[in-house]
Amino acid sequence: MVRIPRPHLLQKVASGSAVAAALGKDARVGAGRDKDVFKVPSVPIRRTASEADVFGSPSVSAGSGSKGKEREKEKVESVERENRNMVKRAITKALAREGVGKGHAEFKELFQMVYHGACFALRRRLGIGALDAQTIEHFVDAHIRMYVNDVPS
Repeated sequence: MVRIPRPHLLQKVASGSAVAAALGKDARVGAGRDKDVFKVPSVPIRRTASEADVFGSPSVSAGSGSKGKEREKEKVESVERENRNMVKRAITKALAREGVGKGHAEFKELFQMVYHGACFALRRRLGIGALDAQTIEHFVDAHIRMYVNDVPS
């Protein structure tokens, strides 16, 4: 409420006759119920496989594909798994160059931050094909510079 109502108006509204008078002479309790309609929102439009999304094309569900699609999915998953393993090896080597070996107290935390950052940066390329070592090292080194080298003193 923007303004507080005057006290004499509150007393009129509290009584039932004042409410009916405020609604008008044609207002009836329960009248017009047959006119009420329950509105259901429309179903969202489904995207086709050819439409591009901000995050890439829609994924195919596991149960709806044929054997060819399953083999293709397994192939993409194996390529992505190998790329992720290459990223892990590159991170381990790069952290060792910076003096953060596996025995370091912050190794696990740094490894996870660099791994997630590099994989997020490479997310569109991971499942497409084998990544070259130079591309992986570029992103790994960029994240290590952010997390290890640029620490404020």
